[in-house]
Amino acid sequence: MEPIETGETLIDKVYERVVEAIADGALLPGMRIRQGELAARLGVSRQPVSHALHLLHRQGL
Repeated sequence: MEPIETGETLIDKVYERVVEAIADGALLPGMRIRQGELAARLGVSRQPVSHALHLLHRQGL
């Protein structure tokens, strides 16, 4: 994953990147996602990562 540039909301961008990673097989079902590591890889703080993962969880992804 590449760092995220600012523009649309960071939560939306993190959400999109995680969905892409799931579709590409980079993130697998049941795989533990460490928010701090994901935030560092994307170049954002943990807060947008936490919100995006919460949205994904609510949607069953």
